[in-house]
Amino acid sequence: MKLIVITHPQQVPNEAHAIHALFGAGMQLLHVRKPEFSEHQMEMWLIRIEKQYHPYLVLHNHPYLVAKYKLAGIHITRYNRLDAHDVEYKDIKKSISTHSLNEVMNLTKVFSYAFLSPVFESISKQGYRSNFVMSELRSYLSQPHAIDVIALGGIDASHIDEVRNLGFDGVALLGVLWLPFVNDSNVTALVQRFATIDNLCKL
Repeated sequence: MKLIVITHPQQVPNEAHAIHALFGAGMQLLHVRKPEFSEHQMEMWLIRIEKQYHPYLVLHNHPYLVAKYKLAGIHITRYNRLDAHDVEYKDIKKSISTHSLNEVMNLTKVFSYAFLSPVFESISKQGYRSNFVMSELRSYLSQPHAIDVIALGGIDASHIDEVRNLGFDGVALLGVLWLPFVNDSNVTALVQRFATIDNLCKL
C-alpha cells in the first residue's frame, strides 16, 4: 500500500530536520498542509527543505509555488479554488479530500488519488469520528475504481491490516506522527513511528 505523510498544520520546531529524516527513512510523498500560512511564509518554509526533496512535496495552498519550486503536485481544496481540469496543472499530481463514498464514486481520473476520511476516529481532531459502514467500504473498494483511494483519519500501526483488508490503495498519516513530536521534538522516535507503519504497508 502507498504511504503518504501530511504535515502538522502549524509551524513545528525542528520541522525541516524532522522532514529530512523522514525522507531519509523512505518517505515517498509529503502533503504540505499549512492552512494559515501566507504565500511568503509558505515560500520560506519550502526554502528550508532541501531541493532534492521538492519533487516529493504536494501543496495544499499557494499553487503558484508548485511550478516555481518544481513540486510534485497540488491538493485541490475549497480554499485554493482551483479547477482540477485546468491545463496549467495537467502534468502534476492532483489530489482531493472526500468524506463519503458518493464523493469518491463521482471522481474521474483527472485526480491522481483521493483521501477518504475519517476512516477511524481522528487522532489530530478530537471528536472527529468515523460514520462509515465498513462492509460498504469493502464492497466498493474491492471492485476496480477510477482512482486510488487513500485512508485518512485515525491511522496507526494497529489499523494497517484492517485498511488493507478493506481494499484501500494506501494510507495517510498525520496525528500518529506529529502529535508526539510537537511535545517531545524527538526525531528518532518520529522516524521509528513512520518506519513501523511503512514496513507494515509493504507486507
